[in-house]
Amino acid sequence: MKYNIGAKIKKIRINKGFSQKEMADLLHLSQSAYSRYETDGVHVIFEQIISIAYITNASLYDFFPDDLAELQQINFRMQMQDYYYEIQHLRKEVIYQKDVINELIERIKSLNEQLLDLGFTPPPEYDELLK
Repeated sequence: MKYNIGAKIKKIRINKGFSQKEMADLLHLSQSAYSRYETDGVHVIFEQIISIAYITNASLYDFFPDDLAELQQINFRMQMQDYYYEIQHLRKEVIYQKDVINELIERIKSLNEQLLDLGFTPPPEYDELLK
């Protein structure tokens, strides 16, 4: 069962007398972006829910279902989303670190070649770095 937080956001906005345009402006969004919040066209992050609650002077409890099972499902989905974002971040970091390592290896090779050109023989442990 999918929880429709967009319907809650819309109900609170209307009850508090705000237009979609007013809410969008207060949240620094386009009206179409805000509209997707109300139609569940996007995942609303918790920080935006807090902002909407602040603007409308609504309780955070107003945005969530009364049913504990639904709350647990929402919590689980939010945790999975957090894990997904963390995995994406870590993947990018691994790619970046691989690039840095490759650049360092190339620099070591270049310096090794310069030493050889000058007649110096690098210590044997440097061979291990070049593999």
